[in-house]
Amino acid sequence: MRVDHRFPAYAITRLVTATAVLRLVASDRLDDGVRDLLGGDAPLDDLIADTTGICCPDAVGELVLAPLGMTGSSFSVRPSDAVTGYRLASGGMFEPVGDEVDGLWTTAADLVRFGIGWSSLLPEELVREVLTPQGGRGLGWPLDRAGEIAGSPGRGEAGSVSLVVRRRDRQTHVAMTTRRIPVEPINGQLLRHS
Repeated sequence: MRVDHRFPAYAITRLVTATAVLRLVASDRLDDGVRDLLGGDAPLDDLIADTTGICCPDAVGELVLAPLGMTGSSFSVRPSDAVTGYRLASGGMFEPVGDEVDGLWTTAADLVRFGIGWSSLLPEELVREVLTPQGGRGLGWPLDRAGEIAGSPGRGEAGSVSLVVRRRDRQTHVAMTTRRIPVEPINGQLLRHS
């Protein structure tokens, strides 16, 4: 693999989208009532498009990706520089799997940029609220039981992606695999013990 290979971000796409919505809230383009949508299954794509007047992928690009310098990230169907995932087939051999995911495709470096920098896009008061446990979740961010680690796993047919951020110092860990295996617990342990 190369460092510029792009992975489907799977569920981590929601964190990026939630950050875009919160930027709209912070700029008074959306009211506070939208916060209830961030923990649910509401169609945030439509909300963003209606509010900004441009399609959601372009709006999220302008609100989050560009300000953080996430030049290796985009919302598209499988890009040409995407990794090939593998699954274990019968007989013990690995076979390639193609994931045609609609959503964010990103590099490890860009996910680190997001983990480190997302909070710089929001007022400090809103950042504290985002990372305050609310029924096991922050405002869009899943939190561990102790409320120390925020982040999200993402798994699909072609691999796994994990982004975790330690709340006290915002240290960020990213793991990406070309197999569908859970990497979130490993990332969380690293942050708790470092």
